Amino acid sequence: MYSRKPLVLFSVMAVLMILTAAFTGLTVSADSVAGENAATVTDTTSSVTDTAPAAEPVSISAAKIKVSSGNVYTGKAIKPDVTVKLSGVTLTKGTDYKVKYSNNKNVGAATVTVTGIGNYTGTAAATFKINPKAVTVKSVKNSDICTMTVKWSKNSKATGYQILYTKSGTSKKITIRNSSTVSKDITGLLQGKNILSRSELTQLLTEINTIPSGQPPNPSL
Repeated sequence: MYSRKPLVLFSVMAVLMILTAAFTGLTVSADSVAGENAATVTDTTSSVTDTAPAAEPVSISAAKIKVSSGNVYTGKAIKPDVTVKLSGVTLTKGTDYKVKYSNNKNVGAATVTVTGIGNYTGTAAATFKINPKAVTVKSVKNSDICTMTVKWSKNSKATGYQILYTKSGTSKKITIRNSSTVSKDITGLLQGKNILSRSELTQLLTEINTIPSGQPPNPSL
């Protein structure tokens, strides 16, 4: 007579496997193959990957920008080097920020703007000066014993000139607020002494500088 014990045993095993699958993510199915009972186990556990959230870009609006000096008018766009620091860290151009210049061709104030890229965002800006070309002194001579007359080349890109010279061993300065003025008599130099030679006068004349547009006037002598 056919025994029911194997069928009962298989049923118990199938129930145990189904209960186990409930805790392990396995799917169990029972089939009858070639007259024999069999159990099929399928792994349905999914793989879960944890992804860390991307870091928020840091604003460079508080960055300190240092612009290289000595920018002189050439008739072309002036693009000085810049150094950008944020919280004491020097940032890298092309990796951390990009640079844009504006109003950077003519004499006067120009602007450089840096924009954060990569791990940085936001913008920061700084201004720098474009100075006129230096003037050329054309002549230095005595008009009389106490007066030195200086002539120089005109610079149409300037708003005026500053003449630096020495009087009785003290540095002095004259400011001229007109770029069309190209000569100046400097008086009271050597009272009671002989007329000086050109080389001696040139030593008294320290420098003639151009005054860029927008620069505030300095006190005249």
